[in-house]
Amino acid sequence: MRFINYLFYFTLLVSLSLLVSCKDDEEDSGLPRSELLTAGEWQGDRVLLNGINVSNRPEIKGALLDIVTLRLKFDEDGTYQANYADGSGQRQYVEGEWALSEDEKILRFDLFKDNELEIDKLTTSEFDLTSEVEYNNTSWNVEVQLKR
Repeated sequence: MRFINYLFYFTLLVSLSLLVSCKDDEEDSGLPRSELLTAGEWQGDRVLLNGINVSNRPEIKGALLDIVTLRLKFDEDGTYQANYADGSGQRQYVEGEWALSEDEKILRFDLFKDNELEIDKLTTSEFDLTSEVEYNNTSWNVEVQLKR
């Protein structure tokens, strides 16, 4: 009987350690953020407003852009190209310049209304940007999520 108790606790311990050691997020590639950013084209995934997915709301598509149609390419020379459907469904093509802050935590570019966006996550397959936006005397946390 004692052996069964030990076996039970051993199995429980091993199971818990496996659950704790598993990572949901992709491993950090060790590459600088500028290299991760320019490694390929990004596709819009969704927009979160105070944590709520508002990507399909018409007023968001009209004010910002239809995030799901966004294709965004950053080049090593500090330029970017983007194309997306605007609020009326017309395809828009935009080019501009981008730069990272010295600590590579802030992305400066003019595609979205805010020129400085905090980089929350940047891996080989996920790119999340956040900003705080004031509207009607209310502060809103906006997160734009992109993927490869």
